[in-house]
Amino acid sequence: PAPNARPYYSRPPLMRVRQGRKIAGVCAGIARHNDWDVTMVRIAFLGAFVLNGVGLMAYVIAWIAMPSEEYVAFHGARY
Repeated sequence: PAPNARPYYSRPPLMRVRQGRKIAGVCAGIARHNDWDVTMVRIAFLGAFVLNGVGLMAYVIAWIAMPSEEYVAFHGARY
């Protein structure tokens, strides 16, 4: 592992973020949770959309399923 990588158990929760979002914060939330580059996550979603349309469906499902940052802050103990 990288020397500055966080241990698995200290990852931030999977949630849609407000800072750095373009549409709903899904890609930024996935990137922050997995410590990935947000641009690469966006390219992956765009590629999946262009190739067969699955990227758009996955994005909408994640938009519905992932809690927002505000929701997690309000109900913090549950996450």
